[in-house]
Amino acid sequence: MNKIKTAFVFPGYGSQWKGMGAGLWEYDRFREAIRECGAQFSMNPGVDWQIEAEIRKPAASSRLEETLVGYPCSLAIEIALWELLKNWGVEPDGVIGHSGGETVAAYAAGILNLRDTFKVIWNHWEEMKRSAGNVMMAHIGLPGEKVREILQDEKLDRQVFISAQNSPSATIVSGQRQAIEKLMEFLSGRKIFCRGLETLAPFHSPLMEQYRDTIYRRLEDVEPLKPSIPIYSSSKGGLSVETGGNPLYWTDHMIKPVNF
Repeated sequence: MNKIKTAFVFPGYGSQWKGMGAGLWEYDRFREAIRECGAQFSMNPGVDWQIEAEIRKPAASSRLEETLVGYPCSLAIEIALWELLKNWGVEPDGVIGHSGGETVAAYAAGILNLRDTFKVIWNHWEEMKRSAGNVMMAHIGLPGEKVREILQDEKLDRQVFISAQNSPSATIVSGQRQAIEKLMEFLSGRKIFCRGLETLAPFHSPLMEQYRDTIYRRLEDVEPLKPSIPIYSSSKGGLSVETGGNPLYWTDHMIKPVNF
């Protein structure tokens, strides 16, 4: 009988909820991993709060739905869950991550150590703070090629950009709020599914290109390691032995679209 192969898929920001991970605190390895993540994140400049404290807050005072808190906390929970499963002897045949979740996939594959993983996550966090402004994202129920056609026909292709192709019928776009709202009005009028997504930064789009040099400089000391588990790149698409690790890859990761 053939062995059934498994893959772990690590999501990016947006999959978190208040009370996330509460049922896992009874496990020593989960708690230890959260504290290890918190220690690494707190080593970076400008971090004046603790990951563990935020995750353990009751729903009434939870800030996990706030992007600047929820983003690093949700990825820390993913890492801690990975460590718990590995402690139980559960390991996949391959890993992949979507958007910010690709940093966790790289950690799981052994490409990034924990310090460098949170160096990349902190870099995302810094760009969220700096780029916060009149931007927006939207989920559209169409394939990427069709969305490109609409953007060109409506003369929005220089204001709205495809940030992620999640499936043959799911595309994420980002851009200036006014242009996104105009696109959503156009799609709604034609009964095409679309939903706005609040964001602080237009990740995975040319709007991030202006920050390339700064992003790269902050990641210059990230050192890639040899992967111990096959990893699929959602930035480049397909299986990649050399996926991730170097500063250029993670710089491009913030600017180029996700090809999930």
